[in-house]
Amino acid sequence: MTKAKGLLWFALAVAAPSAVAYAAEKICDFPASTARSLAGVWHVEGEGFAGEAKLPGTLAVAHLGRRWTERDFQTTLDQPQAEALVQEWQYVGKATWTRTVEL
Repeated sequence: MTKAKGLLWFALAVAAPSAVAYAAEKICDFPASTARSLAGVWHVEGEGFAGEAKLPGTLAVAHLGRRWTERDFQTTLDQPQAEALVQEWQYVGKATWTRTVEL
């Protein structure tokens, strides 16, 4: 499986596990009964942080990444306005999610 296909399956599995099972059975001749859920606790590493996060979920919900402070909410062209709705925790970049699974 190519990296792009693997990422697509990962994204689909998180968003709609039943859709992945159906697609795996119909497209790849892969029995749906052998499909595994990706839900649960994962170890996550990114630039400057490491921790655990649950799927389904986000890094912001797990409080991973960079926490915005009041100083970050200055009125500039490249940052959100002081009263904008933003996540308290933000991360932009690559993050590696790892977990041991039994097949």
